[in-house]
Amino acid sequence: MFPFLPRPCTNIPIKCTLDCGQIHWKYNFQRHLQDRHPQWRQILSQDFISTIQISAAEQEALGIPRDDVIDIPATAPPIPSLPPPSRGQKRPAPSPPSSPSRRANKENKGIPASNSNTDLRAARPPKIRKLILKLGPAPDVQKNSCV
Repeated sequence: MFPFLPRPCTNIPIKCTLDCGQIHWKYNFQRHLQDRHPQWRQILSQDFISTIQISAAEQEALGIPRDDVIDIPATAPPIPSLPPPSRGQKRPAPSPPSSPSRRANKENKGIPASNSNTDLRAARPPKIRKLILKLGPAPDVQKNSCV
């Protein structure tokens, strides 16, 4: 927008039609309603609400920061109540494929079913088994021994 173009001012005095009867400038009227008549949306007619509306563009042109812009949405006609949509039924979950027991899985993978040392040695891959047999048992190392 070009700030140097003249714009008509819509700030006019408006008399409050609610019980207070005060006169306020249009630019201040929305704040008056929010402060003094919190139930104003249910009480005022749509015609009156349209007379006090200040467009967001006009508020922006007036230099009102975006956070302070008051937007009074026009009240929409009531939406007729519709029956709730029919909801379908859930499909049953597919049955999982039959799987062998955990013990059978361990046996198939070469993993021992028990935790004994002999089972662990037998479960090692062949190359490691050959290396262990070649090196022999680990020597006993005494603690705190100096050589």
